[in-house]
Amino acid sequence: MNKLFDVVVYDAQSLNGEALLALLDERVFPVGNLYAIAQDPESDAAVSFQDQEVELLKAEGFEFIDADLLILPVGCKASDELVGRATEAGCFVMDGRSGSQAGPLMMSGINDDQIEAAREAKVAVVPSSPAALMLPVLKPLEEALGIDSVSVTVCQSVSGLGNDGINDLRKQTIELLNGKPVSGGRMAFNLLPQVGELNSNGSTSVEQSMISELIEGLGSSDVRINPTCVRVPVFFGDSLSIQLELDKPAEADTVRELLADIQGVELTAGDDFPTVETVAGNDTIVVGRIRQQARFAGQLALWLVADPVRRAAMSTIDMAEILLKDFLK
Repeated sequence: MNKLFDVVVYDAQSLNGEALLALLDERVFPVGNLYAIAQDPESDAAVSFQDQEVELLKAEGFEFIDADLLILPVGCKASDELVGRATEAGCFVMDGRSGSQAGPLMMSGINDDQIEAAREAKVAVVPSSPAALMLPVLKPLEEALGIDSVSVTVCQSVSGLGNDGINDLRKQTIELLNGKPVSGGRMAFNLLPQVGELNSNGSTSVEQSMISELIEGLGSSDVRINPTCVRVPVFFGDSLSIQLELDKPAEADTVRELLADIQGVELTAGDDFPTVETVAGNDTIVVGRIRQQARFAGQLALWLVADPVRRAAMSTIDMAEILLKDFLK
C-alpha cells in the first residue's frame, strides 16, 4: 500500500473524531493530505494530527474532488447531502451515522462478502457501538451453534455523549459531592433507562438500530433480539449483560473454545471479572462470567466490556484498510 490517500474526517474535533485521528496515526494509515471538517466550526479551530495543527473547515461547500476517503465518526449527524456530494465526486465514504441506509453494513471479519456492494455504493456503513461490540462474539456462536434469541442490557458510558457528556458528569459529580444542587437532567449517581429518541412502541432509536445491525451482521432474520440500553455514570467503557438461547445445546466450555481464538476478544475465567477500568483506551473486547443457565441446556449468559469509542474507530479503520487495498488503488 505505497500510494497515499487524501482523507477527510467529519466532526474531527469530537471525541469519536479524535479517536479516529489517533488511530490513523497509530496504524500508519497512508494519509497524504488530511482534511478536518465540521458543520459549524469555531473561528480558528484546529485539530492535531501527526504533531501538526490541521485547520477545522466548514463542511458546507467543502469540495471533495481531490479526496479519496470521507470518514463519518460513529454517531455523527452528517447530512445525506454531504454524503451525496462526496460520492458524486468519487470519494468513498465510511458512514458511522446511526441507522444509515446509504450502503451495506460492514465490519471486518463479520460480513466481508459485502465489499463488492460497498464498492458499488461507494459507501460502507459502520455498525453502532453496541452492535460493534457484540458482533465479534455472537458471529462465531451463530455459525457454530445457531442463535435463537438474544436479550441484552447495555450499560452505556457517557463517552457516547461525547466531550459534553464527560464534562457534564465530571461537573455534576463535583457539585453533588460538595452538597450543591444539580440543574437539568442528572447523570451523576444515577441511571437513565433511555438512550436515543423514544419510539411509539416504547423502544428507542438506538435499540432499533441495534436490532437491525445485529440481524444484518449475523446474516439471519430469524434471530430474536431484545435490547435495553441504559446510560450509566461511567466516563469510558460499556458493559453488556447478554442472555442467549442457542439452537444447539452447548456447555460454557464449548463457548469458551469457540471464542478463544477470535482476534480482538479476550476471555477471563473464575472470579476474574472484566470491568470497564481494564478496557478504557484499548481495542480489546473482554468477555467473562460465561455460564450455562440452570435447567436449560441451550441458554447461556455472559458479561462483556469494551471501550466503544476506541472500538468504533478500530472498526472504521479496519474496513477502510481493506477497501483501500482492494478498491482504491
